[in-house]
Amino acid sequence: MSEQSLAHAVEGAIRQTNTLQLGAVPLLYPILETLGLREMVNAVCPTQADLDLGLMVLVLVLNRLLSPQPLSWVDQWVAHTVLPIALDLPLHKVYDQRLGRTLEALYSHLGEIWTRLVVRAIQVWKLDLSVLHWDITSFYFTGAYTDSDLIRYGHSRDHQSDTKQINPSAGSGQALRQALQADVTHRTRVPVGYQVLAGQTADITTPLNHLQALLHFCARPELVALNLHPLLVSDCKMITPEAVGACHRHGLFYLGPWQQCKAVERVLRSVSATELRTTPSLIARTVKPTTRSLCRIKGCGVPSRSRCQRHPMSRRRPSKSSRIASWSCRAPAKHGWMPKSDGST
Repeated sequence: MSEQSLAHAVEGAIRQTNTLQLGAVPLLYPILETLGLREMVNAVCPTQADLDLGLMVLVLVLNRLLSPQPLSWVDQWVAHTVLPIALDLPLHKVYDQRLGRTLEALYSHLGEIWTRLVVRAIQVWKLDLSVLHWDITSFYFTGAYTDSDLIRYGHSRDHQSDTKQINPSAGSGQALRQALQADVTHRTRVPVGYQVLAGQTADITTPLNHLQALLHFCARPELVALNLHPLLVSDCKMITPEAVGACHRHGLFYLGPWQQCKAVERVLRSVSATELRTTPSLIARTVKPTTRSLCRIKGCGVPSRSRCQRHPMSRRRPSKSSRIASWSCRAPAKHGWMPKSDGST
């Protein structure tokens, strides 16, 4: 190459513009750094590789939060961001097989890593866990998932009855789905616990395991001093007699609707006026059904036990009685708990 050609090549390289995406990295990276994500992963999953697992996990987390990509495209995304400079990350060492090995090494330790992150968040940001909303949802799958232990036919909450699903705590039904059981703080809506369940898992089978995971979490040395006793808010399928008994034995709190049955009626009527006066924190309320039948035609509103004379076929049925039961054995604490994601107790 002549000196003139070399000079032109150097000049072109110097004048070449390279634009990198900054995005929300300045907002997200300090949060992940405060949580100590990279250090926690390396402590739980040490490696002798030239790039530590914590660094790879940090890249994957930022990718999921900023611009989710398949593993085979993550390297292209990284190349257009400031991460190689900010993290001193050799771009040629970020490729799909390395990322896949990272996820495989991480899988068996997800519960412990998640728990450590939540404990750290509670300590740093003083999360209010006095009230947790606990529920189960599901999402469906299409295609062949014959080898999955989680994707099974089950109850479809979005009426996709012909698909597979996973229950993040799921019900039963005809859709191939997966379920997710999660606990979310009341005011800040921060997820503090989760567990992936098989698509055919019935909601009613989950409360005891959930409570045992709660107790396991509260027993962690970092949280014992907080004396955690959260109020769990859930639907009627979670308020089983076994779960209620467990809550009473361990001094926990629950709030949710009870299904109408003789056992519930006996419990509600067993609370005397004296007990209510001496124990204000014990609440049991029954909303009686209305005895009036109303005309359903707009503008009529005939409140009569008999049919409306003008609209004889439009009488509204009496509403069903609803029951809301709540138990608390002491004043709620300022902080709450989180079950381990692997469901262990």
